[in-house]
Amino acid sequence: MSLRQFLRESGEHWHARVDQAYSTYSLESRAGYGAFLQAHARALLALEPALETAGIERLLDDWPQRRRREALCRDLQTLQLPIPDALATALPIDTGSLWGLAYVLEGSRLGSRLLAGRVRQANWPGADSALGYLGHGEGQPLWPGFLKRLEEQDGRLDPAALRAGVEVGFRTFLAATEHAATVAHA
Repeated sequence: MSLRQFLRESGEHWHARVDQAYSTYSLESRAGYGAFLQAHARALLALEPALETAGIERLLDDWPQRRRREALCRDLQTLQLPIPDALATALPIDTGSLWGLAYVLEGSRLGSRLLAGRVRQANWPGADSALGYLGHGEGQPLWPGFLKRLEEQDGRLDPAALRAGVEVGFRTFLAATEHAATVAHA
């Protein structure tokens, strides 16, 4: 089994839960899209710095080109929305966990293309002006490059650590939606 397949299967349950939670955001409205971006920011503003602190650039030397939090913050500023606080998260710093979490973040970029299309088709003013995050890396071979680097690690990574990294990523994105619901109903 390839590492990619192992990670996909390891995160399948979590991925379904995260997709379900984020499907409640209406990307066809400015308010819904803004809430979606703020939820993503709560997670991404925690996860990317955690990866950097743990040394992701040793594994992915092109990490600065992959990082999306700046684009996300610019989109929130374009929509004149506050940048939320990052969720507290604890990331194990072993190599397998870093690869597992990076897999979640890089994989989310693929789904972003579809979501960007929905926002582009929306009728609210400025719908196409805040797509830096969802369109980040468009036209670049980031996913194939990531997979190549990941598969080079085959046989070197602890499966439990890989799963732990995947779980941290999906749990954090899920917690960001739960936090948003709590704040909205407070």
